[in-house]
Amino acid sequence: MPATASGLAFATTPLEGVNLTITYTVNNQTPEFPGPPFSLGQVVQGVDNSEYVFVKFAAAYPVGTVGFMDANWNFTALTSANAAAVSGQLVGVMSQVNSLGGDFGFVQTAGLSPAILTAASTPANTALFTSATAGQLTSTAAANVAIDGIILTTANGASAGVAPGLLNQPQVLLPS
Repeated sequence: MPATASGLAFATTPLEGVNLTITYTVNNQTPEFPGPPFSLGQVVQGVDNSEYVFVKFAAAYPVGTVGFMDANWNFTALTSANAAAVSGQLVGVMSQVNSLGGDFGFVQTAGLSPAILTAASTPANTALFTSATAGQLTSTAAANVAIDGIILTTANGASAGVAPGLLNQPQVLLPS
């Protein structure tokens, strides 16, 4: 039986105010949200041995988007076009929530993930690669860049969508 993520999304790190299922919009015109509630790069532990990092989203992304984090903790969706330039960068998955560009939130970097965006008919337990579609992985190696540290635990169906998988501090591999 394959491992599947519970879908439970709460932090077990003793840090006040962590909510993995929302994004934070900073508005310096209102005193309630004058700045992000956590430091960029803040790591928290979650259930199912999961791990999340606090980032700033470069654009609007749906649940399941796979992206990389730059040195300033900006999260950008991976594509075959941008992956070669970010070899070795930490990769994360937006496993819990949609984002808007400029918002802040947590992306998952370790543990069982309930939602990883993949191309149609991507099999379980196989190497995954970037694709031309932003934030979507595929099992097709040709013209794509390998991502180390992510596997699907359940194959994706006949159309592109999200599938559960396992993350282990994924990173972009140097293209060959």
